[in-house]
Amino acid sequence: MEKLRTGLAAAAGILAMGAFAYADENPCADGKDTALKDAAKPLVAESEDAPHATMDADGRAPAGVRKWLDMEPRKATPFDHFARPVTNVNFHHPFIWNELRPLFMYHSFPETGIMDGGHLKLYAFQVFFALTEDIQFMAYKDGYVDFKPGVFDNDTGFADIAFGAKFKVWEDLDGEHGPATFAVGLGYETTSGSTGILEGKGDGFFDLFGSYARSLGEFNFIGTGGVFLPRDKDEDNRTYHWHVHVDTHLGDNLQPLIEINGFHYDGNAERNAGLGPNVPLGIEGYDYTTLGSDNVRDNDVVTGAIGFRHHISEDISWGLAYEKPLTNRRDVMSKRWTMDIVFRF
Repeated sequence: MEKLRTGLAAAAGILAMGAFAYADENPCADGKDTALKDAAKPLVAESEDAPHATMDADGRAPAGVRKWLDMEPRKATPFDHFARPVTNVNFHHPFIWNELRPLFMYHSFPETGIMDGGHLKLYAFQVFFALTEDIQFMAYKDGYVDFKPGVFDNDTGFADIAFGAKFKVWEDLDGEHGPATFAVGLGYETTSGSTGILEGKGDGFFDLFGSYARSLGEFNFIGTGGVFLPRDKDEDNRTYHWHVHVDTHLGDNLQPLIEINGFHYDGNAERNAGLGPNVPLGIEGYDYTTLGSDNVRDNDVVTGAIGFRHHISEDISWGLAYEKPLTNRRDVMSKRWTMDIVFRF
């Protein structure tokens, strides 16, 4: 266990140094944008002395974001020691929390295959609001995209919007190894986005999912599985998705983490990104988009990520992760950096 914790800590340190080196040497491919580096520096500078999740005698977190909003301090939960997942917009955790989550993705396309290299930058903002102690509203996909692939014309526009609800169905606060919980949810992804960035097409789909979390000694585990259910199987493919997250604590503020994301395609649609049934693409869009491609049934894309979450205060944290495919099949994924800031209130 101790060797694994040490390995995770070393990986987090290497990742952080790699992120700043990447930002210095590769300013988002156009020589001007250093968003990853510039966004991270002030957070690191401000967090040197920040305590994490210290609760008062009544089980409430010290004033933070809620004080800014002139609200009562939030109640402590048995799951406050879990690090929120960083990667993949469809990685739904089971916690019924209030969260505001700005995030930035720098996503590179494979240089071989249909995409012919290039990249995109996504600037998004997720909102999660606890309606009750058991029900949460989710607005989990949106954002502005700077789209620069090798094969298509460069463009900018807005991503499709996805929203839904999550319901906690089970909780065990007295487990032998720590607390555990399970939630189910249903989301819907619209076709509201811009067509020039490969969004805004198809007929929309539902995301039915379940998510489980448990403490395992010094480690925290989150597992999520779901299925995309298209309204029209000729426009979008049924897709099974699954996600695994493991984190541990290194001191009061730092949580190294590992995440794995998988997508299994179970359909052969005919849309093919608007090209029609006579041009089967043979690839799908991972979590970025749905292409409605033919010749993808039984294809799998699995990625792995290493990263960390750093707690600036009891209510504010920032995360960083580097993600690469683990399977030979990559579709639209070559590599990805994801950075977020999470405000809990």
